[in-house]
Amino acid sequence: MGGKVPSKRGSSEKVLSVSVMLWCEPPQRFEDGCMLPRMPIPQALLDLIAAQRGAISTAQAIECGLTPKALRRVAREWTTLAPGLHIVGKVTWPPFARAALLRGGPDAALGGAAAAHVLGFIQEPPPTITVWSPHRRAPLTHGRLRAVYRRGARHAWGQFRRTSAEVTLLDLAGEADEFTLVEGVTRACARRATSPSLLRSALDGRERQARRALIEQLCDAAEDGVQSVLEWLFHERVLLAHGFDSPSRQVRSAQGYRVDVWFEDVGVLAELDGSRFHDGDADAVRDNRHAIELGVVTLRFTWRQVLHEPCAVARVLAQALRLRGWKGSCQPCSRC
Repeated sequence: MGGKVPSKRGSSEKVLSVSVMLWCEPPQRFEDGCMLPRMPIPQALLDLIAAQRGAISTAQAIECGLTPKALRRVAREWTTLAPGLHIVGKVTWPPFARAALLRGGPDAALGGAAAAHVLGFIQEPPPTITVWSPHRRAPLTHGRLRAVYRRGARHAWGQFRRTSAEVTLLDLAGEADEFTLVEGVTRACARRATSPSLLRSALDGRERQARRALIEQLCDAAEDGVQSVLEWLFHERVLLAHGFDSPSRQVRSAQGYRVDVWFEDVGVLAELDGSRFHDGDADAVRDNRHAIELGVVTLRFTWRQVLHEPCAVARVLAQALRLRGWKGSCQPCSRC
């Protein structure tokens, strides 16, 4: 009577990535004089928890075969965000966003900055998650994370349900600051997740739209080869603001290197160094090869220079172009 019931799996086994004990309860419980065996969590439930990044609802757990009594036991180790809504393991952005979708119902979709993050258009996960749902829902909060629900229909795409690329970017304009919107649009177009023409078409379909003029400018810039926030700042604050002719962008040199900005007629390259994405040694090798084999001059500008000293950058660029035969002039801007 006092021995343990044999099992195919050891009692210390853990669920793969969701940190849930495989067994719902130790065996030392008795009803009518008989010892109850441990109850394994159904594999279907484990698979669903993993697929949903740790988010699970009470209804889903019971539908997967867990009894209400067993659920009450294992839920002691889970984080309950709201009645019937749980997260297994640590509460981070992905499981919280999944839980927010579950709360919104089967037709819910992430929108705005949350959808942009899921799509890879913006790097930082937003602390406030917008969820579109046909149902009225109270906000969901845990620590600094918050889900807000907007009542309305949005077509959901993907396994991590979210709005389309075009709708996401237009909604992002009403939620994020200018730099985040620039990041979203330039990355989306650079990755071919959308195109300037598709984004313009979606924009034309909205009578009221935040930052409409900026979105139109970003579409023009994307067609001109701008693919990042730094390139956008260089385009707007250095080139356009000071009257430079439009250079070639995102082209490959004869040596196979991608070039950010190329004034090909006078042999001047401008490389924009976002330090997160550049390798100093590799950049030096590339610059030397361009100087020796193509006879070109490479100018390098950092994020700080372009953001805070665009006029100084423009003057340096103009001086290099003139030395190579450029006949234009650097026009003063409102910041000069």
